[in-house]
Amino acid sequence: MSLSLRARTSWLFVATVFTAGLSLTAVVYLYLRLTPVPVQAVIEGAGGGPGVDGAFIDGSVPISHEVLNVMLGASLVALCVLTALAGAIGWFVAGVLLKPVRTIAATARLVSAGDLDQRFDYEGPADDVADLAHALDSMLESLAHSIGARQRFASNASHELKTPIATIQTIADVALLDQDAPAEELRDAILDIRTVNASSAEMVTSLLNFSQAEAKVLEAQDIDLTQLITALTANTPGIDATIAPNLHVLGDEVLLRHAIQNLTDNARIHGADGAVSIHAHKTDSGDGVEVGVVNSGDVLDPATVGQLVEPFSRANARVPGARRGHGLGLALVDTIARAHHGELTLEARPAEDGGGLVACMTLPVANRKNTAGWRTVGKQ
Repeated sequence: MSLSLRARTSWLFVATVFTAGLSLTAVVYLYLRLTPVPVQAVIEGAGGGPGVDGAFIDGSVPISHEVLNVMLGASLVALCVLTALAGAIGWFVAGVLLKPVRTIAATARLVSAGDLDQRFDYEGPADDVADLAHALDSMLESLAHSIGARQRFASNASHELKTPIATIQTIADVALLDQDAPAEELRDAILDIRTVNASSAEMVTSLLNFSQAEAKVLEAQDIDLTQLITALTANTPGIDATIAPNLHVLGDEVLLRHAIQNLTDNARIHGADGAVSIHAHKTDSGDGVEVGVVNSGDVLDPATVGQLVEPFSRANARVPGARRGHGLGLALVDTIARAHHGELTLEARPAEDGGGLVACMTLPVANRKNTAGWRTVGKQ
């Protein structure tokens, strides 16, 4: 049976004190046994002092075995008492030191049981246990956010996929009710089914891209972002592009192309016609590249803009009559940005600036100090 950490710590105290005490006792015993005790004696003569009839004795004698045995016995008794006392002190000290660990373990069991709102909230001194507690709190916060996002994602995905299936079923049922329906009506029904199915296929493709972006292991490739953005916007009318030269970032070219394409598509779909601009330049610190896409349109609520990065989240009626998206574009961009050690920020534009949205994706520049944690391929 394995001992608890508290028992092992107490035994460590006992073993340390016993070993140190036994070693010290052995050293003292051997020293006294092997080292004679100096003795000096003066035998006075008739005139007082060591004269003709007196003598002076200068020598050494060993300590008697009786004295050594008494000293050894007393030392061993004291060692036993100190060892027992060390065990008691070790048990108490281990209990005090391990109390925060037991609290962390109890909280972890509650989290494992499904209570994701539990936190350690350690209030002790700033030591190693505090670092562990704070790190676990951060992990639980991230875990709770991730699980909540996954639950919302699963619920919204089920709803989004259920709607087109129900629509196709209804169109097919209506068409089959009239056995004498003309070919033109059946053709219209098939066209409606094809339209709904095409929209569903687009959503499934977006879901696959979203899943791959979250699961993919990225490689630290040197990507010429200037060339990539220029190529994407060259064949897209209505976009005002301002791209700085020599913008190189670390990342996956395919995913970055998806991210920038989604930013521009989101701006064109949900923004006002002909009012989309994209800019790319280095950040003020010089260690990152900022890609910003701005579109005019309806005024959005600044308090809810941050929710647009969640899957299937849409701003209500951003542009009247605009094509309805799947709510995955900005979620995919946010996932790709975080996978590249960057971030996506969203900001609602005020009415005096024309409304709409400002979406900025920041990515690390390509240099050697930023390759930590990446699998490096290609030129650096």
